[in-house]
Amino acid sequence: MNKYLSIFDSNIAKARSLSTIYINLRDNVGIEEEYNCNLLKAQLVNVVSAFDMLVHNVVKHGVIEIFTKTRKQTPKFQIFSFQAKTVMKLMEVMTPGFMPSTPDEIPEVILERDLSNRLSYMSFQHPDKVVDALSLIWSEQHKLQTLAVDIGLAGITDNDKVANLKQKLETIIQRRNQIAHEGDIDPTTMLPRTIDINDVKDATDFVESLGHSIFRNIMNPECYN
Repeated sequence: MNKYLSIFDSNIAKARSLSTIYINLRDNVGIEEEYNCNLLKAQLVNVVSAFDMLVHNVVKHGVIEIFTKTRKQTPKFQIFSFQAKTVMKLMEVMTPGFMPSTPDEIPEVILERDLSNRLSYMSFQHPDKVVDALSLIWSEQHKLQTLAVDIGLAGITDNDKVANLKQKLETIIQRRNQIAHEGDIDPTTMLPRTIDINDVKDATDFVESLGHSIFRNIMNPECYN
């Protein structure tokens, strides 16, 4: 699992470096903001992609851990279905005495490919979808509350903290979608939307903290047999 957190950290660091380039071009080269701000927009898109990849990776690996009996089963895993061809292949390669001759005959590899194909069509960015995905490998009933408290979000009550988490993540995802799917054009003015470096920094810091909190919680010893 640790390699997936390392990949996440590397992707966040690469995204964050775009702000450094932005500042250098703004202060030392004099690139017009109209063009230079695209670096900040790219940073936001890459940060969300890094988060999406982290959730994909840990869920996929966590399911394999459950199958190999190192991680505890969750209620959602117990009703999760694999493709019939995957089940048939697993039955074949797990027959007593069977000796794999290629990586395609190793149970973990078979599962990983099945899950990769299945999850490749899904997006784990919106809070509800993140919770749904994590339910495969993490039995905690109040996931958003646990995460919100863990990263120290503001709020008088735990419900306030959850609302804060959802609002922050949804705002970031909405902004990302405006950039990635709408050309970041304001439909009322037909002009490019502006973007602030401090807002991008805050979004990057928040997503980084959330990713680390997810990782800490799914790696809790209570999740393992």
